[in-house]
Amino acid sequence: MKSIAYIKQTQMFDTKQKCFDTLKTIECSSIYLEGSDETERLGWKEFVEALDRGDTAVFASLSNAFRSYREFILFVKFCNNKQICIRSILDGVDTSVSSTSNVLSAISKLPINTTNIDYLASDLQADMELSEYELGMVKRHQMVINMYNAGFKVDDIMSKTGYTSKSTIYDIIKRYNIPLEYPKMSRKKEPDYTA
Repeated sequence: MKSIAYIKQTQMFDTKQKCFDTLKTIECSSIYLEGSDETERLGWKEFVEALDRGDTAVFASLSNAFRSYREFILFVKFCNNKQICIRSILDGVDTSVSSTSNVLSAISKLPINTTNIDYLASDLQADMELSEYELGMVKRHQMVINMYNAGFKVDDIMSKTGYTSKSTIYDIIKRYNIPLEYPKMSRKKEPDYTA
């Protein structure tokens, strides 16, 4: 049983140095360092080939080592089959502890085919994107608010934005919690008949 470490080179040198110091205390038998070129991931391939049954795979952090959830699940399944422990320094994950290993064994039972998850993500993305009509409405509302805040009269705002009702303009202003400044009501003075 040996500990084998993998670290991907990042911009944060202080974190990397902290990880190297921690790896020295763990006494890893070998450390695989991945360069900034991620196309072939030669360091990762060497790291996985070096792992044997009963070893411990040590990472600086899980987000540093894995590019996607799918890749993480595949690695967890690989480790589960070979009885390899996973340890992440910054995340505080150690599968040699029974509570963590139970969680990772549950993760290893997740399906690799993530098409259902991908569909959910695309549906969420579709919901987040505005349609052209909604985007046009938002731009019109923004124009109403900007003109109102700039001091334009409601009639000028109506002619510029295409709305035909003053109540629509006031509804938009109220919807976005813009404080209304009502025009001063000017009343005609009634003639004084006392004279």
